[in-house]
Amino acid sequence: MQFVERHQWIPEWNITYSLGIDGISVLFVLLSTLVTILCVLISWNSIKVKLKEFYIALLVLEGAMIGVFSSLDFFLFYLFWEAMLIPCISS
Repeated sequence: MQFVERHQWIPEWNITYSLGIDGISVLFVLLSTLVTILCVLISWNSIKVKLKEFYIALLVLEGAMIGVFSSLDFFLFYLFWEAMLIPCISS
């Protein structure tokens, strides 16, 4: 693992805030950022209504995707996985 960040989060349940990147997850992180850039470029002229809300939802989705691909703790993975659903529900 590279770029490891590990802190105790909920010690009673042995839950840690741990993030890290390995060889496969770095490819998924790069792919998700590339897809986000493509979504911004494609939607540049087509989104006319609620522009700010669209880009906020896109940023939340990208942050959650990067969190899913870099989480090392199952509880943190689950939180990021569920956070990816928030922009879909709000639209």
